[in-house]
Amino acid sequence: MKKRVLALLLCVSTAISMTGCGSKGESVEATEAVENTESTEEVPAVPLAQYDLKGSDYVTLCDYSAIPVTISGDYDVTDQDVLDYVEKDFYRADLFIRLIRTRQQWKRATL
Repeated sequence: MKKRVLALLLCVSTAISMTGCGSKGESVEATEAVENTESTEEVPAVPLAQYDLKGSDYVTLCDYSAIPVTISGDYDVTDQDVLDYVEKDFYRADLFIRLIRTRQQWKRATL
């Protein structure tokens, strides 16, 4: 019953908002006058070659070759590692879906 009342109120508010946007005194001549006053003048494009812009004038990069990098750990990935990762993600997604369904069922039971 509450859903029907809510749906009815939603429909009524939508209908009111649609009819509230128009005005009764508007005539066809006024819209034609507005349409005819549009300018067909084109704005000239600015050629980019006119400007001499260089990225190095505005951005200063640091010397990345001087930064020391140490690799620690095993970064070899096997097919089994990929399968385990995907399986873990599917397990997490399944838990999330079960949680959402449980919450929806709980909400239905309390209403």
